[in-house]
Amino acid sequence: MSYQNILPYSFAGKGFVSPDGERLIRKTILKVIGNIEDVRIQFQFRFGGEAPEAHAEMMEAYLIDKGVNPYSLVFQHQPDESYVDGTFEIFWRVLNVDQ
Repeated sequence: MSYQNILPYSFAGKGFVSPDGERLIRKTILKVIGNIEDVRIQFQFRFGGEAPEAHAEMMEAYLIDKGVNPYSLVFQHQPDESYVDGTFEIFWRVLNVDQ
């Protein structure tokens, strides 16, 4: 499965996930994880400036709070010079399905 973007409007600062973002995550990532056994989801954070580790940690905590097994989550940070300092995008994909 190829990478899919989690749109920037999905994030609402301190609350991290906006209502639109929550709907997007529920309809995509949580649906995939709920429907496929032994699935792992890879998140790729592309960013300018400092690594957005806090954003990755918030995303991980959010998904675990929704019942996702932490061992199903893989995070990758990728600096990108085309991004303005402090900006980021998150992409996700199914990493593997063991059946």
